[in-house]
Amino acid sequence: MATRLYARISGISGIALAIGLLAACSSAPPPSSEAAPALSPAEDHEAELQSLLQEADASWKERRSGESLERALRAYDGALTLDAEHDLVDDTALLDLQLSRAQAYAFAARAALAGSDEAPQDATGAARKGEEAARAALLLDENSNEARYWLARNLELGARAAGAAAKLERAPELNTLFDALAANAPERLRAESALMLAGRACSADFGRDLEACAAHIDAAEQAAPDDLDVALARASLLAVATNDRAAFERHLSSLVALKPDGLSPEAQLARLEARALLEQIDRYFAPTSP
Repeated sequence: MATRLYARISGISGIALAIGLLAACSSAPPPSSEAAPALSPAEDHEAELQSLLQEADASWKERRSGESLERALRAYDGALTLDAEHDLVDDTALLDLQLSRAQAYAFAARAALAGSDEAPQDATGAARKGEEAARAALLLDENSNEARYWLARNLELGARAAGAAAKLERAPELNTLFDALAANAPERLRAESALMLAGRACSADFGRDLEACAAHIDAAEQAAPDDLDVALARASLLAVATNDRAAFERHLSSLVALKPDGLSPEAQLARLEARALLEQIDRYFAPTSP
């Protein structure tokens, strides 16, 4: 019971906007002699929850807009708050809700780190909420490797936002999560998991293994041939680790040259990250001779 309660309330604190949204949605309509039969309190709360979930899912589809992403986050959080107050959904639906929150906050954190003008939240705060949601999902299903992926993703993003000390602090837990993903990656996140493992293999913090890094990137490309994060990884991970400035420039320039219109929201962030990396090329490689 205590575990389920934590899984319900995790991430609720500080959601002032969601509470305001709930208050607005709960306002009673003016009396009318021709009003439809009143819903019972339980039916009213259930209808309110479904409305919030529909708004969250619709806004998430338009997440390339910062305003839509913010609406999705508020609605997902509002649904969680409403469920915590009235116990409306079963464990399976609650797990799905927490996974959706973990994914949405990871996207918000990445947008902020990429320097997107549309980012609605700071990276550290978004990653922290995503981490809380993923941990709550694991309480509901300790065998959920999708929850493990989103926990690792939010921990990584939070560490990038906080700096090197945070990365070292989180390394043991991340390593355990990576091992679980290496053994059994979620099917719908197979490419993303492979890229995460490539990041570990290319990192000196975990004992660099360039052959494994390249193999993981190849596996990601096989799983998702059109994923722009693959080219981003070939530059930011493998080219940097092998001191290959030419490959770094080639992969990143190909991403920057793409027209942003028509790209997926995640691909647009990959393009932004590629541009930022190119601007900092001399940080990773010795400047070329004039």
